Amino acid sequence: MTLPFPLHRRRRSYSTTEREAIFFSSGGICHLCKLPIDPGEAWEVSHVEVPFALGGDDVGPAHHLCHLKETAERTVPMVAKTRRQRQKHNGSFETETPLPCGHKSHWKKKIGGGLEPRQTLADHERARREHSPALDFATPPIMRRFQEGKP
Repeated sequence: MTLPFPLHRRRRSYSTTEREAIFFSSGGICHLCKLPIDPGEAWEVSHVEVPFALGGDDVGPAHHLCHLKETAERTVPMVAKTRRQRQKHNGSFETETPLPCGHKSHWKKKIGGGLEPRQTLADHERARREHSPALDFATPPIMRRFQEGKP
């Protein structure tokens, strides 16, 4: 079974040469705070616009603390929201606390305030057939009209 989105995509570790190229391509400027990264200061390779979890490939240097702040305030909520939207869209989301007498409940709340058991589709169809026994439910409605002589 293959999924249309990656559950786990292996993070690559950048070599020293690649990190140096990323650093010099940005001019030694943190892409988050736009301040220079001083020699000997801790910095990390950070995804620029789109987070790695959402398929981002564009990277740039960022101060260690800037990267921590950006991850906590922007990246984690964005990835969580995208996951929630995807789960609601494809129907895999199910609430942990369903409403009483809700759609999946076996009970139905009446407008007047009472409760009654929710009918299954088979029970509802059985009641319809008992209510009007003269109708032939084996024949589709359009064919019944032709059998009665109505065009």
